[in-house]
Amino acid sequence: FHAERCRVTAVTECGGYSFVVKEHVSCERRFGYQSFKTIDDLKKSYRHLFEHQMGDAIPEGLSGVIYTQMSDIEEETNGLMTYTV
Repeated sequence: FHAERCRVTAVTECGGYSFVVKEHVSCERRFGYQSFKTIDDLKKSYRHLFEHQMGDAIPEGLSGVIYTQMSDIEEETNGLMTYTV
């Protein structure tokens, strides 16, 4: 990680972990930067992402993080939110 001293530094896209919730998908296509079979593995990966990968960069100058896959569930399976079909 490399931050510039005089600029705000942000990770402008992170997340996109795929976890298929049975009966909560509207398409057959599966996509995510990483896929998980259990909710526990998904939770561990989110914790690692924010506590270590992003959190460890704060003292180095990281100012912000944008989680870009909040509700991407129509054509992909990597959103944080879901619904019952």
